Amino acid sequence: MLTRANFAAACKKRGVVYIAGVGHGSSRVFTGERGAWLWEVCNYDPAEVKGKIIHLLSCKTAQELGPDLVKKGACAYFGYDRNFTITWNYPDVFWLCDSVIDLSLCSGFDAETSARLTIQAYNTQINRMRGIHGPTAVWLTWDRDSLKTPLHGGIYGEKTCTLKLIWFVRELEEELTEMREEEWVNIPEMDIDTQEWLAKITEET
Repeated sequence: MLTRANFAAACKKRGVVYIAGVGHGSSRVFTGERGAWLWEVCNYDPAEVKGKIIHLLSCKTAQELGPDLVKKGACAYFGYDRNFTITWNYPDVFWLCDSVIDLSLCSGFDAETSARLTIQAYNTQINRMRGIHGPTAVWLTWDRDSLKTPLHGGIYGEKTCTLKLIWFVRELEEELTEMREEEWVNIPEMDIDTQEWLAKITEET
C-alpha cells in the first residue's frame, strides 16, 4: 500500500523530475490508495516538489493545493479546480485528453505549449463528440474549463518549465535498441512516434 511516508520518500529520490498522480482529491488534499493522504496544503516537505513538474488527475486540487505546490517550489502544476467528470458511455476520450499533458511534457514541450496542446485536444474531442454523444461533449467542456496550468497564471508555475527529453525515456530507447540488436527479445518498432500521435489527436476536425 502506498503510504504517505513511502510517497514522500519516492518524491525525494534523485532523478525524480516529474510527478503524475491519479487519485481522489479536494481543494487542499490529494489522496492515493484507499484514501491515504499524500499531499495536504502546508503539510509536506518542500523538497518533495522543488523544481518538479506535477500533474494531478484529481478533483479540485487546483483550488488550493496546486498553488501551494508551486509556492513550495514546484516548477509547474497541472490539475483541475472542479470535479473531474467523465461519462461511462465514452470514458476513454476523457483519459485521452488529459494524457496529452504527460505526452507533451515528456516529448520536450514546455508547460505553456503542453497546456495549449491539451486544450486543443479537448476542443477537438468536444467537436467530435457533439455529433456522437451530447452529454460527453458537455462534460469534456466542463473538464477543459476546469483545467488549470501555468497558462492560467503564475500561481500554477512557469510557462517555460520543461522536461526536455527526460533521461529515462532516452535510456529506455537505448536499452530497447540494444535488446533488438542482440536479439534478447522480439520487440517491434513503434508504428508512430509520440509527437506524430499528438498531432493526430489534437488536429482540428
